[in-house]
Amino acid sequence: MQERFDQGVDAVDLVQSLALQTDGFLVELFDEAAEEFPAGERLTGCGAVLAIGGSGRAELSPGSDVDLLFLDGNSGREFAAFASQAVRDCWDVGLQLGHSVHTVPGAISLARSEIEFATAVIEARWLWGDRALAETFRQTFWRRVVARRPSRFYRDCVDARHGEWARHGRSASELVPDVKRSPGGLRDVHLVRWLGFCRYGTTDLSELVEEEALLPRERDTLVAGHQWLTEVRVDLHLSAARCQDVLTRDEQLRLAKKRGVEGSSAQRPVERFMQDHFRHTTALARVSERFAERNRPSRLIDTLADWWCIPRRVGSFWVTRRMIDAVEGLRDEVTATLSDGLRLFETSARYGVDPSPQLLDVLTDAVGEWTDDITVEDQARFLAILGQTGRVGTTLRQMFHTRVLDQLVPAVSHARCLMQFNQYHSFTVDEHTFRAVEAAESLAGEEGPVGATYRAIVRKDLLHLALLLHDLGKGFDEDHSEVGRRIALETAERLGLDKPDTDRLVFLVHRHLAMEQLATRRDISEPGLVMEFSHEVGSPQTLRMLYALTAADIIAVGPGKWTEWKAELLTALFDRALVVLGGERPRFRLEERLESIRQQVLECSSFADVEPGTDASRDWTVRQLAEISSHYLVSTQPATIADDLVAVRGLEADDVQIDGTFQPENGTVQLRVLVGGDHSKGCFHRIAGTLAALRLEVLAAEISTGLDNVAIDRFHVVDHDFEGPVTDFRIGEIAQAISEGVRRQVTVRELSERHRVFGSIGSGEPVSDHPTRVVVDVQSSPTRTIVDIFAHDRPGLLYIISRTLFQLGLSVELARIATHVDQVVDVFYVVDRDGKKIEDSSRRDEIVSRLGSAIAHLQYHGLSASAVAATEERTIEESSDDS
Repeated sequence: MQERFDQGVDAVDLVQSLALQTDGFLVELFDEAAEEFPAGERLTGCGAVLAIGGSGRAELSPGSDVDLLFLDGNSGREFAAFASQAVRDCWDVGLQLGHSVHTVPGAISLARSEIEFATAVIEARWLWGDRALAETFRQTFWRRVVARRPSRFYRDCVDARHGEWARHGRSASELVPDVKRSPGGLRDVHLVRWLGFCRYGTTDLSELVEEEALLPRERDTLVAGHQWLTEVRVDLHLSAARCQDVLTRDEQLRLAKKRGVEGSSAQRPVERFMQDHFRHTTALARVSERFAERNRPSRLIDTLADWWCIPRRVGSFWVTRRMIDAVEGLRDEVTATLSDGLRLFETSARYGVDPSPQLLDVLTDAVGEWTDDITVEDQARFLAILGQTGRVGTTLRQMFHTRVLDQLVPAVSHARCLMQFNQYHSFTVDEHTFRAVEAAESLAGEEGPVGATYRAIVRKDLLHLALLLHDLGKGFDEDHSEVGRRIALETAERLGLDKPDTDRLVFLVHRHLAMEQLATRRDISEPGLVMEFSHEVGSPQTLRMLYALTAADIIAVGPGKWTEWKAELLTALFDRALVVLGGERPRFRLEERLESIRQQVLECSSFADVEPGTDASRDWTVRQLAEISSHYLVSTQPATIADDLVAVRGLEADDVQIDGTFQPENGTVQLRVLVGGDHSKGCFHRIAGTLAALRLEVLAAEISTGLDNVAIDRFHVVDHDFEGPVTDFRIGEIAQAISEGVRRQVTVRELSERHRVFGSIGSGEPVSDHPTRVVVDVQSSPTRTIVDIFAHDRPGLLYIISRTLFQLGLSVELARIATHVDQVVDVFYVVDRDGKKIEDSSRRDEIVSRLGSAIAHLQYHGLSASAVAATEERTIEESSDDS
């Protein structure tokens, strides 16, 4: 089959051919099995074997199970014994079966209670045995399962598919799709066939067109999508030599290369291949949804409710409790121009109901005949749609699917199904865009500072428009923020915005990453940073919009991207910038805030009412609070600081103390590592190496140093060796390993060999094509040099970086490790051995060169045991020389 597929034989023909060949083989096998029974001649008359599911459709992919229903005609034990023997024979020859044995009443009962079984037998085919029994089952199934309760059966089919959607991303634009089960997958073709069978007694798409249940262009979309997905699925199965339906990133790269897809300076071959894939899947998902809604049987309760709730006449529309439609005979009239289309969507948004599927069909056909002209009324209607809350995302999606949105914002056409091939985004650009708008709307119900800020925004239309535009610059040679700036200018002119609104829109689109980058990559307690940022933003209202936009953008990247940590960082920056824009002096406010934090820590430590000089513990705490970094004070809760200081006070110079807590809300482990002064030098890279050797992924790290060089480090990690909650025993193992590593009782090499990590992980082609960059910043901090490292994540990356910094004679005073919207960025605030900022240009060049070389070796060769040993020996030698 591989040879025929590689020769270009049609994939649909291949799966049909394989199904028919398997049929013939099974019939021979069943005949032979029946001959082994004394009543072999009678067996064919007391039972039947039916191909169901994919086998019943005669679509058998190379790695798929053969789905069979053994139908027992009440033969006693004879047919059941035959079925058991036949199944064993199938297994003996290597056939993977999905099978069950039932009588006709039993199968009907199961079909009535389990929709998955019911849909599997819709297209059942007789293979062997009693044809009359198979036909009896088919007729009984139709009469008792489908025709007796069509609305229930129809709804169960749709609900089951929607449940499958929910388990596989809810979007036809998810970047690692399941070609069978994800939205827009083969299951959506199957759903149309099942629903067609329920309503019209046929699964044939052409017959559904004749019934006017399916539009000819929709049939063509289903056929083309089925062809594409079948070809991809067959390729996946043959490549894996098993059932493999997930189109992983590695498989995407392989298929793009195999098909000879050519890239461009702005798009990789894999991105073009996947854009074609998503064009098929999004179209399939839309046809499936529209078919399901258009042909849904009316339930008595719906009919009574519609009769009781009198439709409202709004201009040329009837508005019911479920949908909006044109007055009879006016569908062509209400979709004739862009103005008409906008009037429809404005009415839909105002009353909170969707346009009917039939009206959307007419609208989709009409859009191609419209002119490009936009009237003042059109501009006002579109802004009114954008200014509402609750249905903006839904309305924009409908406008996008019907291509009405393309008439208003032509740049959305380029973003349709556009893929970002990296491991940090979960959706295509268009899907991410609409999710961002929907995320912003959801903020209206949030109780925290982001929700309050969103509710306080007056011009929500501008915010939602900025979210619509913010990523439309992707897929070009130039930086997407720069392209986005021009798109924002063009859109503002097209929509007739005045200069203040234009300037605000352009800023929000052009600088939509600014707040996230500053909050997560910089120490905002540094003097001047917030002032400079606030000056760029310009006004409290623009700041509120940027804050809400940033939160919505991060939420829409994918599940788990919006974390409590990021929320706190953004809120801290927002609060400080709002103070500046309110006219208060930021330096005064910082000192005031630090003093307030110190007092709160003293209160948490029960020292609030103790006079200075009367309690040694209080005086020690005050000295610690005076010396510890302002970043630590600002970014840590007072109660946590108090707890840290209690632990530090009891720490001896040669002590190492590790505490760990599993956080079930995000599946991470938070580690607090306290290191006494005797071991604090170089402890950061030793901790990072230990975590890498234990297969722990570092999501975030915060390090600080108090009096007597005591290190207070926090790491948020994911333990990939554990499913579910990480146990206290495992956390104890991690703590013991860190302690031994910091004390140099065990090397990273020994740990790595023990856990068999290095050498097998980390090599290969990076998923994203973003280059590795090392940037040394001497402007943002007056006392420290900032090293920004843009790199692809690999096991051991933090270890390699921190170890190299140590070898360079640099002390890390603050580290931020996190996955960001645009790329993984590790940020380190460093000083030299004398505690001074690195000013010399040749020294900065050396930092860039050494780090770049170390990261390149990791990216393309992995972290081998020999490399660990060699570099670790150098580290020990250098540290010995230092001491």
